[in-house]
Amino acid sequence: MIEVRNIPSIKFILDKNNFNQMLEIISKGMTSTNEEIKERTAKIKNKLLRYSIPFEGENKEEQVNILLYQNELTDIYAIILATLNIKPNNDYYKVLLETRAKYK
Repeated sequence: MIEVRNIPSIKFILDKNNFNQMLEIISKGMTSTNEEIKERTAKIKNKLLRYSIPFEGENKEEQVNILLYQNELTDIYAIILATLNIKPNNDYYKVLLETRAKYK
């Protein structure tokens, strides 16, 4: 029988500094009061540390190859939004509605 592997569709490479920054931002999710965010944070942080592949780039720089499924990238985005606590200056939803109305 042929073995079928489901390979993650999202691939990107970060240098060591950006990888560390990303994990630091994600780690802030552990301090969230939202239990779902805490759980998603622990899960995605564990996956990133377990399955990301460190390697040396062309110029001997330390880099990390990351493969993610779409739902994992969605988790990262949700964690970042939950932890940054940014107050928007504009109502972009209103802008979205106005923009969409132009194209109807």
